[in-house]
Amino acid sequence: MAMLYEYSYLNEIIVSLLENKEYIADEINLAGSRKAGKTYSIDELIALLSCVVLANKDKKIAIYGFRLNSADTAEMQQDIQDALDKVGLILNPTKKWKGGHYQYNARFNKPTWTFPNGSFIKLQGARKSNSSQVLGKGTARANGADLCIIWLEEANEFSKSEKEAIMQAVRDYKKLILITSTNPDSIYQDHIDYLNKLMPFNRKELESNGEQISKLIVPVLDPKTGQKAYDKKVINHYTNYLINKDNLNYDELMKLYELKAEWPKKYEVWGIGMQGALDGSIFANYLFSKLYDFEPVNFKAGLDLGSDGL
Repeated sequence: MAMLYEYSYLNEIIVSLLENKEYIADEINLAGSRKAGKTYSIDELIALLSCVVLANKDKKIAIYGFRLNSADTAEMQQDIQDALDKVGLILNPTKKWKGGHYQYNARFNKPTWTFPNGSFIKLQGARKSNSSQVLGKGTARANGADLCIIWLEEANEFSKSEKEAIMQAVRDYKKLILITSTNPDSIYQDHIDYLNKLMPFNRKELESNGEQISKLIVPVLDPKTGQKAYDKKVINHYTNYLINKDNLNYDELMKLYELKAEWPKKYEVWGIGMQGALDGSIFANYLFSKLYDFEPVNFKAGLDLGSDGL
């Protein structure tokens, strides 16, 4: 599977780095259903940027991939490694850059790929431990990178304050792009509420086209004066499995069709890519089936749970 055409605008980031052109966005928010190719496309972008810094030693990148907790970065690590393998990059077996393209280590639960010119990809948890303490200001250095990308995977897990703390933690770069990827599980989550206010989720568009996309100019206010400090360019892109249907096998499609028939509320999120209306993921039918990896969590009292039998 290659990056889907619908996400190919991400490759303009590579062109801008190579040609010193203006970047397409300061922030790119990818949200939608499972099997929509979001994560795969980001992984491929990272792999291609890695090729760029190997071929152009004067172009330096720093990529920080975050999950809320360090224990959850394993899947990101494997996906990025698969993408690097796919483009033919080879692990350097020594510390002297002979016989390979990158070095790798995972000290302190921070999987890190390092390239000869000092470029790097680093994954880590935003929280310093299992506590609620988040990275401190200026604690992550991009080492003067021409391009720094902060990628928040499962961005719906992060509160507004946690997201802001991460943005303040990373420093020392020439250009910063924030990329977020998420399933829109609940409108009550800060990130999903933020996306919906920027560009409301449109059911008709998602059901008919499999995607919804807009490029927005968002004013950023000075926290001290309350006045506009600058404008940022934001791309909001909502997608679902329909744009990736040709790459899904029979079993994957059948699970989605079964989900639509048996759990229509969950299908709205994991199938159509609409924002969820529940504060949590409680589904009565889950108690009697293990077909899907739903995890019951606490929910707020007083919500209308519809006809799911609770």
